[in-house]
Amino acid sequence: MSWFNILKQKKKVEKDLNPYNQIKAPFQKWVQETRSATHEQMGLSPKKGRNLLRYLNAHGKVSRPGASSKVTYPAGKAIAAIYQIVNKGELEKADSVKLLKWIGYLEKMEDSDNSNPCNMKYTHAASTKKVAGGKRKKSSDKVERFGHLYNSHYRKIQEELGRKVLPAIPEDWASSSRNDAKPPMWQGLFSGGERGVSAKQVVTKGLLTILEEYRDHLKKEVKE
Repeated sequence: MSWFNILKQKKKVEKDLNPYNQIKAPFQKWVQETRSATHEQMGLSPKKGRNLLRYLNAHGKVSRPGASSKVTYPAGKAIAAIYQIVNKGELEKADSVKLLKWIGYLEKMEDSDNSNPCNMKYTHAASTKKVAGGKRKKSSDKVERFGHLYNSHYRKIQEELGRKVLPAIPEDWASSSRNDAKPPMWQGLFSGGERGVSAKQVVTKGLLTILEEYRDHLKKEVKE
């Protein structure tokens, strides 16, 4: 190995030891995973060019079919700010302070009934009933489900109406209660650590967990 390559390798090792840079690899992996999670993998009908990252960036901006809640803390605001900081090059203490401030924002989103994706509310017909000609129609009674449009109740109603249905989603992607479902958008933001994971993850861990682990890393590695 030439001296040039030895010095180059040494420089790379020294660069990797910068504790403030330790968010780069996990965040880049998160971007890759959310960008790779397709419409079908999210339990939705095939749609070219749509992925989890695009949904997260549009969170709070675009109305969703069947949803009936207004978002106070849009995910895209946090994602854009974090992306800009992480991709600027070498990170310093001032950058880490800016990054860690977004933990509070994401925690508020997590606690919000209208911003946490696990609380996205969908209203469906409670049942179907037979009408003339042997067909079925929706009842006027309604039920609520949270987390994912294509929940098991919605799918059952669609089947009874003789409509085409998508493959069933994992049961824990939707719920009849708030703060319980673990759909892909929730996974992308909050999964991992003490919050747990879904029976079927489309990402390794959520953005808030990545930031929390970065904070814990700096507490150990940076001596003031």
